[in-house]
Amino acid sequence: MSRVTVVAEEKTIIVDGDLRIVDMEYPTNLRAIQLDGTTGEAEWSDGTNTEISDTDVAVYVTAWANVAAPAMPDDGGDYYWNAMQEEWIEVAI
Repeated sequence: MSRVTVVAEEKTIIVDGDLRIVDMEYPTNLRAIQLDGTTGEAEWSDGTNTEISDTDVAVYVTAWANVAAPAMPDDGGDYYWNAMQEEWIEVAI
């Protein structure tokens, strides 16, 4: 399984370093999830942490995969995907 980070308040899911904004229902008291590939923790707003495994984050990884960016422009430029504006932004170097 991949490294997974979920920040519920920001609706952010990161899988192996690839950040995507995912507008989905998150548990109301979930703050964050960290998974190192096999084990991890869910952090809750009441200050408790719960041990989790890769099966616990599968729903988030699936949602992340469904928010894939469209193909990057093929004009030789350097770009990054801005999920909030839903567009590729060229990087000025």
